[in-house]
Parts: sequence; C-alpha cells; structure tokens
Amino acid sequence: MGAATEDLQSAARQQLQWIRTASLLEGVTLVILVFVAVPLKHLAGIDAASATMGPIHGTAFLIYIWTLAHTASFFGWRKGEILRLFLFAFVPLGAIANARWLKQKEAAGAFGNSCGGAEVPPHQTDHRDGVPLA
Repeated sequence: MGAATEDLQSAARQQLQWIRTASLLEGVTLVILVFVAVPLKHLAGIDAASATMGPIHGTAFLIYIWTLAHTASFFGWRKGEILRLFLFAFVPLGAIANARWLKQKEAAGAFGNSCGGAEVPPHQTDHRDGVPLA
C-alpha cells in the first residue's frame, strides 16, 4: 500500500470521526432541548431554558449538516446514505444510531462507493483513469 493511499485512508477515518462527533453533538443538544428545555418552558414557565438551548441546538444542527455535506462529497455516498443520516438528525437519540452506523462503516473500511479499504475517494482521482492524484 502506497503512502498516498495511507494518507487518504487516514483522511477518510478523520472525516468519519468528524461526522460522528458532529452527529453526537447535534443529538445531545436535541435531547436537551426536547426533554429539558421545552418542558421547563411549558411546565415551569422558565423561558430562558429554550431561549438559550434553541440557538445552541440550531448551531449544532447547522454544523452537522455542513459536516454531512462535506463528508458525503468526500466519500461520494449514495443519496440513501445521506438521507438516512439527515433524517435521523430529527429523531431524539437518532444520533446514537447514526454514530453506530458510521463506526461500522469505518470498521469495515467502507471509505468509498465500493467499500474497498484502499479505495480513493472520487474527488481525489484523475477521472480519466481512476489513478490517485499525487
């Protein structure tokens, strides 16, 4: 295995770690918003909880969507994979399922469209012959 392939695999693992972290951050803020801040607002009349947690979750969600778009582009993922990760962001505790799925994808070495461990992401090849760019 060449140095370029090893570098790409390292970058792929790092990208999967970023998306997993962003997913968990978004998921934690969603759970806090839905199960803590909103009940405090409606049951205890504490508006500050949702007024504070809403923008924090919104920012975490935008970071997650940006990271998802970047990761999907990096790997050339199918629309179904992207849609799955997107939809689970709207489900409380869906981030756990996303993180588990991403961890399995990383463990399988599924870094590209054909799940080959040494596969180069599509945007990093010479598109005429599939040769990795130097």
